[in-house]
Amino acid sequence: MTLPQPQHSYNPDVLTCLANLSNDEVFTPPQMANRILDLLPSDLWSNPDARFLDPVCKSGVFLREIAKRLDAGLAAQMPDRQTRINHILTRQLWGLAITDLTALLARRSVYCSKTADGPYSVCTAFGDAAGHIAFAPTQHDWQGGRCRFCGASEAAYQRDDELETHAYQFIHTPNPQELFNRPLAKVTDNCDVSGAYALFQSLGEEKTPIGRGRKPRPLSESEQKSRSKRLMQEV
Repeated sequence: MTLPQPQHSYNPDVLTCLANLSNDEVFTPPQMANRILDLLPSDLWSNPDARFLDPVCKSGVFLREIAKRLDAGLAAQMPDRQTRINHILTRQLWGLAITDLTALLARRSVYCSKTADGPYSVCTAFGDAAGHIAFAPTQHDWQGGRCRFCGASEAAYQRDDELETHAYQFIHTPNPQELFNRPLAKVTDNCDVSGAYALFQSLGEEKTPIGRGRKPRPLSESEQKSRSKRLMQEV
């Protein structure tokens, strides 16, 4: 008697499923996140002092994939798996979520638990629920019908307290280093604070040298689409 051949089961990545859903938020597919991470130097994943910040966390896919690479890259230096995981999640990875829901989703992706200090969390070193993936409700700063930080339309995004504002915490403050208990320079692996802030200030603005007397202007819709298309082709 010929026994039936076992069927190979397919266990899809839940973050791939989320990325394929029609939604008002765009989640980065794991495949694209890894293609972007592949552009970084390979020896970065074996550096226990490297630090990574995702300032606009949604599904947590970038932090999750970075954690996986660091887990493999640091195995020789830190043979004990729990010690290695604790080090990666408490000393190398940070995220700022853009909504309360995405904060929970990102923590579930990175810590395997909706709370960083929960009984099912893969990290045993956190003493609070948020861990290093933070979220704080943030408001737009309206001036002349537009947010002075991101340019969002007041008519479209002026909402009551029950709705998400979709104001990214990292760029809706003149002092992003105050979002952490340490200077931003240390979080970004000893980069210059002014340079790091100038980079994020220039998001959505004309790509011109900062600080040379030329005032950046907001990109038009067609320019934004053209830049997005070009970036997609580069990736």
